[in-house]
Parts: sequence; C-alpha cells; structure tokens
Amino acid sequence: MQLAQIYTTFLSAKGLCIDSRQVQQGDLFFALGQKDENGRHKGNDFAEMSLQKGALAAIINDAQLKAKYAEDERYILVEDVEVCLQQLAQYHRKQIDIPVIAVVGSNGKTTCRQLLYLLLSQNYDCWATPGNFNNHLGLPLSVLQIKNEHELAILEIGANHLGETAALCEIAAPTHGLITNHGKDHLGEYGSVENIQKANHELYDYLAKTGGQAFVYGQDPVMMKAAKQLKNPIFYGRPKDYTQAKVLQAPDLKLEIQLGKRKLSVKMNLFGEFWAPTVLAAATIADYFALPAAVIKQALQSYSPQSLRSERRNWNNQAVLLDCYNANPSSMQVFLQAALAEKSAPKVFVLGEMLELGNFSQNEHQTLLDQLASEKNIQLFLFGPSFLGLSLPPFAQHFEHLDQLQQALPTSGHAIYVKGSRGNRLEQLFEEAKELN
Repeated sequence: MQLAQIYTTFLSAKGLCIDSRQVQQGDLFFALGQKDENGRHKGNDFAEMSLQKGALAAIINDAQLKAKYAEDERYILVEDVEVCLQQLAQYHRKQIDIPVIAVVGSNGKTTCRQLLYLLLSQNYDCWATPGNFNNHLGLPLSVLQIKNEHELAILEIGANHLGETAALCEIAAPTHGLITNHGKDHLGEYGSVENIQKANHELYDYLAKTGGQAFVYGQDPVMMKAAKQLKNPIFYGRPKDYTQAKVLQAPDLKLEIQLGKRKLSVKMNLFGEFWAPTVLAAATIADYFALPAAVIKQALQSYSPQSLRSERRNWNNQAVLLDCYNANPSSMQVFLQAALAEKSAPKVFVLGEMLELGNFSQNEHQTLLDQLASEKNIQLFLFGPSFLGLSLPPFAQHFEHLDQLQQALPTSGHAIYVKGSRGNRLEQLFEEAKELN
C-alpha cells in the first residue's frame, strides 16, 4: 500500500497505538518491537489481538500474517513498520504549515519544552511533545498528533548516536530551534564529548540548510563557534544581547530577566542557578513570538516542575529534593554544587548510579565521589553496582537494594537530596512522601 493511502487511513483513525494492551476503538496499530533475523517486528504477534479489540487497522510487516488474512484490508503490509511510522510522520508534517520549535541538548530539554509550552500556549494553540516521546519512535508519534487547528508546535528531540538528531530533524522539519547545553549524556554510546557536541549541532546543520531560525546561548563558546554557519541567529545571555538574565537568588532560583529595556523579576520553582540559561532561552523565544512581558513573568512564575525534576517532598518531617528523572556526569555535578551551597539542615545525599556511560563509567563515578570527598557534615548513600570497587569517602555507604537503603536513611532532622539515572527508581524510597511544589 502506498504511503498516501496509509495516510488516508491514519486520518480516519481516532488515535495511534504501539502497545496492544492500550489499544482503543478506532486506533491505528503499529506492530513495532524488536526484529527477528528476518526483520519481522515482534509487534506482529499482537496485530490480531489489536484488531479484535477494535483497532481500525494494523500496520504489519509479516507476509505470512497478511497471507492468512489476504482479504482483510485492515491488515496493512509494509516492508518495515518503524520506517513506515517515520515516513508517515514526515508526510504528515509536510501537510501542516506552522512554526515548529525543536529543543535539543544534553540536559534540561524536557524542562525547556515544558516552559516553552506554558509560555506560548498563553497566546497560541500549541502542541508539545508528550512525556518523553523524543526518540526515533516517540518523535514520529508526537508529530502525528499535531492537528490542523494547532498554531505552533514544540518538539523535544533526544538522541544517543551521531546522525540521529539529523534524521529526526528531517521528520520534524523544525522552523526554529535551540540547543539547551552540551554535557556528558549517553557518553558510552557517543564515545566522546566532542561527538555529543557534534550530534547536538546537527540541529544547527538542519536550520542552516533550511533557513530556519536558531536561538543561541551567547555564553557557550562551543555553540557560538558552531553557530557561524547560521543565517541571522538570535543570541541571548551576553551583556550586549537583547535578552539577558541576572541571578538574584540561588539555589531556589530568582532571576532578573531583561528583554530589551524591560526588566522582570521572576521567582522560579526550580532548584539551582544552572537553570538560568534554560529559563532565559524560554523567555527569549516567548518574546520573539510577541508575548507581553507581564505574560512571560506570570507564566514563568506559575511553572511547577513535573514529577522527579526539582520536586520537593516531605518525608518523615524532612525536606526531600527529588531530581532523579535522569542523571549524567554534567547534570550530577551542577546538582551537587547547588545542593552543597543551600543553607539547610544537615545534608543527606542519595545518589544512584549514572547509566549509559560505557567505558567511561568507572572514571566518571570516581570523579563524582572525589567531588564530595572533602565535604564536612554530610551523609552519602550510594546505590547501584557502578559504585562497587571505587574509592569511597569515609562517610559514604553503598547499598545494593533499595529497601536496605531506605532503612538506613535518617528519620528526622535532615535535608535529603536525591539524584540518579531513571533506572535506579530512587523515588520508591519516598513513595509515601507528600509533594510540596
């Protein structure tokens, strides 16, 4: 079946689904999943079930399954279901003529995307990436949810190897974009910090090729060098730039944001001075899209981080800061700097291992521990096998099971800071805590 015909089926579907357990009446089901040696997706095994549950059609790549239902037009045979999904999203994007802002970077992409949506939805009918739908499957699914009535879209692009951001840009076709920062995310897959930077700059490559509008943080020399290929980029953050920010208070962040001659004093529900460039980027883009300064201030101050990002809770009458949605060496370093600077009760750090570091794992985890080795009057609880065999500070304890760690936590009188990669599930330690944000 030709792509245009599949698109017609898509337009008549009520929704998209890649998980047979979640199929709803009228959905278009994509039989994705791991491929066998013949390139057949595992999802083909669930196509029949999905149709029985009411799916409008199933995109499959199992020739035998199609032969079994040769007369049933609901079984749509393609060569590769994943490629079909991506091509369908690219085709759909070409039908919609609206500004699309791409958010790329090592850290803070989700928070930046949330801030942009909160701001721009004040004046526009916006669509933004839901959840963490930012990879080779999630981004196409997100693009396919953009409707004709939307006036603007904000798409988060995540990648873990060279060429992936470039490929996703071809699907998303951003007209505007920014890189939040460069860090050490997915260091094991990329192999070097230089490759991470090169991957992030694939957004600039796309915008330079298409004449799109880039927003560039003027205090990042690596970004500034890469931005030379861009036509008329908008810079922010330097004293000479139209938009600037001054930190008035940290780690509970308060900023003075300057938009031309206007100055806004903004108190954020974010923890750490390191968020200032992200907040300024969002304000810069909001100003570009003609939001009034008062609206920008009100929206920024109303922002509440989603679960596990700068989330404050109360556990056993102790303040807990949960920032454990994700972690890499760069985000861990700035988080610890902010936490160590905070005036609070005696501090307890609960740190989970940082994943996806490959051969860099041992060195990066040891560097993290060395950063804390000279601290006084703190307790350090470590979780995960990546800390085994390392030189631990004398005040550190290592745990292999969350229940053991939880039993060791102090029951009163401390401020607890929690950071680690998503796979650690550190939030389970505080499931009965009350959110304070």
